[in-house]
Amino acid sequence: MGISKNFILKTLLVMTLALGFTSIGYGLFLAFRIFLLIGAGVLAAVFFDSLAYPFKHYLKVPHKAAVGLAIIFLIIVSVAVAVGMVPQLKGQIDIFIKALPDAWEQLQSKLQGIEGLNRLIQEPKSPREWLAPFSIFSKTGDFMETIGNILSAGVITFFMGLYLSLEPDMYRQGFLKLLPETQQERWQSFFEVARNDLGKWLWGRFLSMSVIGVSIGVGLSVLGLPLALFMGLLAGVLSFIPYIGPLLSAVPPLLFALGDSPETVLWVGALFLGAQLLESYVLTPLIQKRAVSLPPALTLGFLSVFSVCAGLIGTALAAPLLVLILAAVRVFYLGSDQQDQAFASQDSN
Repeated sequence: MGISKNFILKTLLVMTLALGFTSIGYGLFLAFRIFLLIGAGVLAAVFFDSLAYPFKHYLKVPHKAAVGLAIIFLIIVSVAVAVGMVPQLKGQIDIFIKALPDAWEQLQSKLQGIEGLNRLIQEPKSPREWLAPFSIFSKTGDFMETIGNILSAGVITFFMGLYLSLEPDMYRQGFLKLLPETQQERWQSFFEVARNDLGKWLWGRFLSMSVIGVSIGVGLSVLGLPLALFMGLLAGVLSFIPYIGPLLSAVPPLLFALGDSPETVLWVGALFLGAQLLESYVLTPLIQKRAVSLPPALTLGFLSVFSVCAGLIGTALAAPLLVLILAAVRVFYLGSDQQDQAFASQDSN
């Protein structure tokens, strides 16, 4: 019995639809990655423009010259920090990479005596076996490709932010000319609100990162835990990601503390808890008087979606992109009058 022509046509139709949906999905995925890259460029532009503000406001330097001075200042500070900290930091990172598997194995050996955990501990592979497939020596090509992608994205982000910060009016006016005249005023208002909100959120986040990084680094040093400089820097950098970052930064110090003593674990846990309480109940309320606050549940939802769709880069950019989305909601949906009422009700609460 031969295959009917109708069956062949239906099969081809299903295959065509499947291919079409797959292509659309992959196209949306690429568009999302491009959207993230543009968002990173906008964030860099806001950062450069914020750095240029003191030169424009206090020294009365023209805009382009102020941005240039801000970039030069940033390069000088980066080189000074690199010269002063990178040698010591590099040594601590090397020690961390070598010591982390040993710390995990020490934790396993201590937990083996607990009833019910033996089977759970014995079944998984050792940390060295876990890390073997991801070793940069076994997969040099993949590692170099990843580094190349990160460097290329970093270069694109830097120059996109530089050009946007040098001539923001040219790009803004060029975009507005593509819109109907009835929409131009609303979009102009959105650009101003988004720039203001994003700048405040960014500097508020950097202030929190600095406090967390310094407090964790000093605290671990006082406790006598190794790699205090690296752990403090890691805590400060990861705190750029709200809620999730501080939890991730606490894992390595706790792991090393478990290899020392239960008392050290308690002290390290208390240190991270105290740093987070300081940020949540002292620093954040002070920052929110001048910065932008994000709803916690909505922020965690965006972090989850962006982390699944774009990995670590998406997780890092989820919060600032949420700031832009909330600015758009306020301008295009709530309107200016209701926007002021929303702020008033929020401040009263």
